[in-house]
Amino acid sequence: MCGIAGLTVIATDIDANREALGLGTEHCLISADNPNLLSDKIIEFLKDEKIRKKYGLINKNRIRQKFLPEHINKMMLDYLLSVYTP
Repeated sequence: MCGIAGLTVIATDIDANREALGLGTEHCLISADNPNLLSDKIIEFLKDEKIRKKYGLINKNRIRQKFLPEHINKMMLDYLLSVYTP
């Protein structure tokens, strides 16, 4: 929900987060074993409105392109039709 609202997301660098955030957001992905960098990144984003807006817009566009229910439903339907054999 944060992404569609145009909010910046700072997350641990795991596959699901990398997929959700997409290319160009590596700046927002932090190694789970580096809590100091995570806190530094949060502070950086809190202090810099320009960077928050930049990554918020990237997130909003990514969600609109890939993760709205219409897109997910179509992907599921396409998959089910591809494996269904009457």
